Amino acid sequence: ALKRDLDRRPAQPGGAWGMAIVCRHTGGGKTAIDATLRTDGTIEIVCGVPDQGSGAYTVAQRVFAASVGVGLDRVYSHGGSTHDAKQDPGSGGSRVTYIVGNAAAVAAELLAAEIKQRTGLVLAGGGFTGADGRSVSYDDGVARATGGKPIHVVGEYDGTQHDAAHPADYSFSAFAFDVAV
Repeated sequence: ALKRDLDRRPAQPGGAWGMAIVCRHTGGGKTAIDATLRTDGTIEIVCGVPDQGSGAYTVAQRVFAASVGVGLDRVYSHGGSTHDAKQDPGSGGSRVTYIVGNAAAVAAELLAAEIKQRTGLVLAGGGFTGADGRSVSYDDGVARATGGKPIHVVGEYDGTQHDAAHPADYSFSAFAFDVAV
């Protein structure tokens, strides 16, 4: 198909077509994020990765909120100092979305499990549901779960594992150029 298209539209005199196709590993590394459900219902996420403007903290916030079933307005994410935050290998090559996003999903699962273990409530759709199917407001569910003390979990993700349970993840790109020489 490519040859047919190039034959129909040859390069201009003095020009050329160029093409590059790449498949690369998304990037690995190990990271962890802290997630704390505060007694007021807000959830604080602390990341060790520096956000150089690519939206790492937004990724953590959005993945966490979607995974645990709360609105974005209840979750805030930020970087922490080297003393406060878990170690992260840094930004680069699309790895942040992959490993920080997965760490956020793990943290969300751990928080939901801790809430269920403490109260029997399931968090979804911005509220809680009891084992009997009754709805419980978000604020009441948080009050029951926290008992006046924040709940803290750590979501860890290891993007360096590649086996049947942890398949490798890849990014694919293709670029075409019409250049004048």
